[in-house]
Amino acid sequence: MLSLEKKTRALNRIYEIYEKVASTLETACKKYCADCCTCNVTLTTLEAYQIITWLKEHREWDVIHQLDAWGGRLRFQPSITTNRLAELCMRGEEIPQEESDPSWGHCPFLMENACRIYPIRPFGCRCLLSNQKCEETRCAQVPPFVLTVNTVFLQVIEHLDHNGFSGNLTDLVRWLAVTANCHSYQTGGLTSAAQGLVANRPLPCLMIPEEHRMKMRDLLAELQGIDVGG
Repeated sequence: MLSLEKKTRALNRIYEIYEKVASTLETACKKYCADCCTCNVTLTTLEAYQIITWLKEHREWDVIHQLDAWGGRLRFQPSITTNRLAELCMRGEEIPQEESDPSWGHCPFLMENACRIYPIRPFGCRCLLSNQKCEETRCAQVPPFVLTVNTVFLQVIEHLDHNGFSGNLTDLVRWLAVTANCHSYQTGGLTSAAQGLVANRPLPCLMIPEEHRMKMRDLLAELQGIDVGG
């Protein structure tokens, strides 16, 4: 099993590769464009651990405490992970219906349309690359190929943290803000998590449509060069 330090380095390398992809795309996204920055973002424990560590290093105690006020609000809480979805698709099994509504509110880390954790934002935020302004729908309009790329990156990140959990941004950061939970994750002793979090799973297969396989070849080669564990 990879150490937490190696997992963190691998995650940051994954982010770097995605940023290169994002830089080649024409998007409508710009600074202070925050209509799609809702409270429904999900992430892994590895990403949440990076966020809570960054907040503590920058002494952003008020941000951590303010998250408690979001505990009772409506927000998207996934019932399955991306790799679990891949397993169900492989077996031809029914996909559970999940409810997510942008009207439930903005992200708790948003202040005056700017992200307070932008340098360490999770992949769920990084991949919201819309080719249209989100002012009316408050959700990103993602081209099909970019959606495939995003899905593959989500799968790899989950595999990297397959001994951890996934869940809503608010839930996971609040949960890891508890010293005992954070210590359990740091030492590899994490066996259970709070209600609303779901266990990550290893990569069963990559969800790449036939029409995107050739275009994904070079990108997959880069990802395969990263040690994400067995």
